[in-house]
Amino acid sequence: MKIETLDRQDSLTDPQKILQALVEREAALVPRGGIKVILASLAAAPRDSTDTKPSLAALPTQPATIIEGVFLQGAYLNLECELQQIIDGFDENSLIAGKMLAVHVRETALRLWDLDDQDLLRQNPLLAYLSPGSYAKIAESYSFPFHEGFHQ
Repeated sequence: MKIETLDRQDSLTDPQKILQALVEREAALVPRGGIKVILASLAAAPRDSTDTKPSLAALPTQPATIIEGVFLQGAYLNLECELQQIIDGFDENSLIAGKMLAVHVRETALRLWDLDDQDLLRQNPLLAYLSPGSYAKIAESYSFPFHEGFHQ
């Protein structure tokens, strides 16, 4: 697939071209599989003055089933939640608590008894945000060496 570069006029009118331009610009900087990082970044973009997220127009989404909203297509896990409480008092941060109304999980990402956790991570690596402004791909895990007598 050929990716076109944007001119200023396109950047204001065609969300798909915005996404293509971002992928092209970041391709040299993002490791293999990094398109997920670009998509996650666009999905987390702030709302504009009309309380909408214009970047969502450039992303492949699917509608939620219970709440009003959309999910990023291809995600391992989507949670539909109802806001219960916002607790302030953590400097500039807040704790947000909600009630889960629906859970959607990709079958290949389910943690099953007959599948080793290491195999699950290799098939479905996790993305973790590392402040400030970087990320890690988690594709391996190791057993923690608990000492004798340790109680969980």
